[in-house]
Amino acid sequence: EAFSKAASHLSSLCMLDLHSNDIGDAGIEAFSKAADHMSSLLMLTLNNTNIGDGSIESLITVMTSCPLRLLVLDNRDAKWANHFSADGKDTLRAAAMSLQLQVLLIFESDKGDAFNLPFGQS
Repeated sequence: EAFSKAASHLSSLCMLDLHSNDIGDAGIEAFSKAADHMSSLLMLTLNNTNIGDGSIESLITVMTSCPLRLLVLDNRDAKWANHFSADGKDTLRAAAMSLQLQVLLIFESDKGDAFNLPFGQS
């Protein structure tokens, strides 16, 4: 809620790194409601924020509302690890490809895989 109120003053914010904050799905939902005020946000890092499939619609709202080019969803800290299902990742990838997002990074350390999905014009 406090972030939503402050967001109206963040129109020139280009990069936001919220890693290692236990914001969860509810926090991303609140963030998405303020996203339309962040007209310059190009990079968003949500590493280890305890988000998962419950955040997908909110993340799509952020991708739609902001001129976001890079979204990073790292999953290397077991304490607040992000937890997206395979279907959830596919949904995010499809949304990112249909919007202006150029790079989506999702790291899965527990499986030893990492993928980088570049698309769009560089």
